[in-house]
Amino acid sequence: MAKTAQKKSSSKKSNIKKQVILFCSCCAVGLILLITGFNLNSFFNGERVLGSKTQIEESASIKLAADKEFWNNFLQENPDYFEGWIELTGLYVESEEFDLARFALDRARQINPNSKEIRNLEERLQ
Repeated sequence: MAKTAQKKSSSKKSNIKKQVILFCSCCAVGLILLITGFNLNSFFNGERVLGSKTQIEESASIKLAADKEFWNNFLQENPDYFEGWIELTGLYVESEEFDLARFALDRARQINPNSKEIRNLEERLQ
């Protein structure tokens, strides 16, 4: 009878221990999900996330500027490269520098006046 009581007591302690571990695990997962949701919301709103400012727009404008610089340098050495002028025109349109876009488009037109790409870019500039 003593062994039976001891088994029941041991079984109850084991069940309580399992329940406490399960409860703590569930609380930890809930807390992680809450923090993650808050950080994602802050990230998409351009706020500070864990002490650092999100830089989605800033990095996009930096990349755009670097791409324009690359194509300008490349086209100085290769002024007859049609695809480069088309690419540069698209970058200027994206950055809303329409005068420079028209200049680049005119250079592309001098190289290949019958290109469909030129017509597509002309529509974007109007």
